[in-house]
Amino acid sequence: MITTGEIATDLGTTPSTIRKWYRRGLITGRRIDGRGECLFNPGQRRPEPAENTAARRAPGTRDLLTSRQLATRFGVNAGTVLRWTRLGLIPIAARDDHGFNLYQPDQHRPTRNQITAASRPPGTSAAITGGQLATRHGVSRSAIYTWHQLGLIDSLGTDGTGRNLYHPDQQPPSPDQIRAARAATRNCQTPVPPSIPQDPTPPTATPSIESSTRGAV
Repeated sequence: MITTGEIATDLGTTPSTIRKWYRRGLITGRRIDGRGECLFNPGQRRPEPAENTAARRAPGTRDLLTSRQLATRFGVNAGTVLRWTRLGLIPIAARDDHGFNLYQPDQHRPTRNQITAASRPPGTSAAITGGQLATRHGVSRSAIYTWHQLGLIDSLGTDGTGRNLYHPDQQPPSPDQIRAARAATRNCQTPVPPSIPQDPTPPTATPSIESSTRGAV
């Protein structure tokens, strides 16, 4: 049997970490007094990070995945997994002792349609994006944006990414409507020149050098 310091040196860590591993059952040893001092079996392997993480969890949750582990499985980042959780697309199975979410290992990745539907306000599941509306009417996305800025088409709301949503039966404005809206916008933005106040006091004439020196000897 070897001491706490000796096994810490063997496993390349600190005595405090050795004590944590012992309490979590990751390494074996034997308590030798009432103060918590232990002796350890030599030749033990260093626990893997995944084993250390699982050992910190409550019984029955050690097979669950963290958000990072689930993100790696889905091929996304952890922030995406948390966003899907907030949208209600993936349930939380439990939480670890630090309060972080844990997920079932057989959790399925949400489909694109599920993500789109969950990201929209209530009552807009049938709405279409500006890009879809542009394709429907054979115009560019910038045209849709301009129509919306001019107040010629109304948005039903925005999705989770900030894109405007439109009624699928939204009709395009006529050329006359577009010209009139642009003209009204230009008229509102035309600056009014400020009036120049009139000075009631007439300017005082400054004598020239020639007149001030005339007659001097």
